[in-house]
Amino acid sequence: MYSFARLCTVMRLGLMLLPISVLAQPGGGDKPGSIDSIEQFGNFSQSYYAQPHPELIPAALTFLDSSSLTSNPEVVPLVAMSLSCILHRPELKGRSWDAELAKLHEPVRGIVDAAIAATPEMMLDLVPLSPRRNDMNWACFFGSGEEQYLDNIVENLAYLGERKDLNKFMTASSAQWSLSSNALGHAPVMAKLVQLNNAKGPMQKIAGETLAKSAGELQSEATAVVKEQHQRGVW
Repeated sequence: MYSFARLCTVMRLGLMLLPISVLAQPGGGDKPGSIDSIEQFGNFSQSYYAQPHPELIPAALTFLDSSSLTSNPEVVPLVAMSLSCILHRPELKGRSWDAELAKLHEPVRGIVDAAIAATPEMMLDLVPLSPRRNDMNWACFFGSGEEQYLDNIVENLAYLGERKDLNKFMTASSAQWSLSSNALGHAPVMAKLVQLNNAKGPMQKIAGETLAKSAGELQSEATAVVKEQHQRGVW
């Protein structure tokens, strides 16, 4: 069983995603066609679905090769998922990345090679139900814009009432507060929540609460649930 302190730490950390604000705006580096910082790399990857910049892909890979991002094992799967979803977009189908791969060093070369070889679905299949799987779906949604990855996150809201399985509850909680947060800067996310709120169904009330409350409020409520269940000896 987790300690209460450990549970609170996990709830406070929430989704990893890429280490930039979810509200970051698209943009390149200081020079046209360049990516020179982690923030710019995050801007590139998290806004690609809205503003594709295939001409910046080589610059993104070059930056990744020289950055410290891949030294964090928590971040590597998210970077690989993001790249997979970008590199497997229909307009890039059949494009060779051999020239770019040849310029890279390990471990980045292996990460990029895996992203090319494995489809997003293959990568997602390796991750069980968890907050981490929400992270992976966000990474792919930001890269591809495909609604199925947003739907995968929304479906996990069904576990918000779970009070026995800690993993299911935390997966649902991270789905809810990340939807609330990302709705502020991503129109498709807001549209999805509004659609659910306007339609009669089991998700209507949850969608309404997600729209009405901030991510911080939802995290605080989830932490309170974890504390209560811990005091009861359940978690």
